[in-house]
Formats: sequence, structure tokens, C-alpha cells
Amino acid sequence: MIVFDFEKMNGKDDKSTKEVIKYFTKAGIEVASSELSAIKRTSGISYKELALGFADSQQVIFQIKQTGDIFKVKINGKEMPIKNQQNIDQAIQEIIAKLDKGRLDFQKKLARTKVALPPKIKSTITSEEATLTQREQELDELIANADKTLNELQAK
Repeated sequence: MIVFDFEKMNGKDDKSTKEVIKYFTKAGIEVASSELSAIKRTSGISYKELALGFADSQQVIFQIKQTGDIFKVKINGKEMPIKNQQNIDQAIQEIIAKLDKGRLDFQKKLARTKVALPPKIKSTITSEEATLTQREQELDELIANADKTLNELQAK
């Protein structure tokens, strides 16, 4: 069973973080990144946030109290109620099931989001099109001159 030691939690090197990552890896979910926040305080509760980013772009954030209990879990920014709060192993199994269930929907959501171009980047297509049109006109003139010269030479 995973036990979070609030005072010793320091990120990837901490034993409990490694165990959590190991659980996800055993389930076939690749953890791409993990990040531990500094101590935060809300409604009189001090906690740390352990954020795990996965290879499929999904994210899980555990909010861990000073007692070592997970009191809130956010999956892709949405809070998820956990049935087995006292048993961290079963809670992680619930989270894995939720990640597996929502993977396809999350990927569709990511695909639908439109990415705006930064204001300084402009499309080069219009300027390149104008350059190519100008080059085409120059080549047409050269061809016309060459045809004229050819006709003059053939007439002699």
C-alpha cells in the first residue's frame, strides 16, 4: 500500500511518487512527467499537489493532505469523486479505469481544439504566390522574345 509522507515528499525522488508512477506503468499507462507543488492552503487545509502527465496528454492531479491522504483528484481538470479514499491502491485503480474510459473522448476533444497562429507569424503563401506570378510573367516575356528571334532567323 502506498503511504504518502507529506514532509518527505519532494517530487520524482520521493518513494511514494515512484510507487504511484509504478502503479500506472504496470497498468500500461506511460507517465511522461510528474511535478510536485509547494505547500498550498485552502479552507484551513494544507496540501501538496502531485501532478502526473501521461503520454496520451491526459493529466491527473492528486491533492494530498498533511496526514498523507488524497483528499481530491482532478482528471484532465475535472474533479473526480473517489469511492475508496482510505485505500490508495484501490483509489489508483479507480483513476486508471477512469483514464482508460475517457481516453478516446479526451483525444477527440484535443483534436477539435483549434490552435491560433501567433500574431507575428504570417502565412507566406500569399507573398510566395505573388512572387511566382511575377516570375511566370517574366518567363512568358522571355519565351515571347525567343519566339520572335526564332521567327526572324527562320525568315532569313
